[in-house]
Amino acid sequence: MNIQSYAPGWLDHSLFMLFAVLWPAYGFYSYRRYWALLVSGQLTRLSIYRTTMVIQWTFFFLCIAMWFGQGREPEALGLGMKVDTGMIIAAIVTAVAIALMIVQFRALAGDDPGKREQLAAQLDGVEPLLPHTLRERRAFFGLSLTAGVVEELLWRGFLIGYLAYWMPAWLAAIVATVLFGLGHAYQGLSGVPRVMLVGGFLAALYLLSGSLWLPMILHVAIDAIQGYYVHQYLRRNDGRAVA
Repeated sequence: MNIQSYAPGWLDHSLFMLFAVLWPAYGFYSYRRYWALLVSGQLTRLSIYRTTMVIQWTFFFLCIAMWFGQGREPEALGLGMKVDTGMIIAAIVTAVAIALMIVQFRALAGDDPGKREQLAAQLDGVEPLLPHTLRERRAFFGLSLTAGVVEELLWRGFLIGYLAYWMPAWLAAIVATVLFGLGHAYQGLSGVPRVMLVGGFLAALYLLSGSLWLPMILHVAIDAIQGYYVHQYLRRNDGRAVA
């Protein structure tokens, strides 16, 4: 794929600073406070989900308004779709990845003690943010949809094109992936490499297909599948995820 780079203006720089620098920094330094409030009952997971969705959709509409307000084409933001060899291959890869994730998480959340310990290790640092009740699981699906659409538009569609003005597209994708991982550092520094790995895979899908639609679908699926099976795991593990 040839990324359609453009000359960034002050609006582009401002959006980059807001979502790629200031927001992650705020999340990293405020996470301990959120954790304490969550444990003490002064803050709920539902309120965190709702606040996060509001913030993310605000960034989404800011990006859309900025982009089209300057007369730019949707294809340059990754919102086009052309069915070619790259798109077909990317679609097959997406379907296989979703199927493998379902199989993996179903096994991890099952009855095998070793697998369950493996899942518990993966959840270290992020378990408090994942759904513990049926109501939270339903809300988490909305959060998954939000993250899949908004984060792909920002971190892949906007950011790779933004960086590609100064560097080759493949390098822009790598830099965007590193920033994506650091943007999730609030979940714990140990999880940053895993987030970067997922982000790199999503970036590769974008470059291969020339469109954000498949990365969006896969991103939504990753979060939703994780939320569903973590809820199943918690319900089996200690009976908390029942209401």
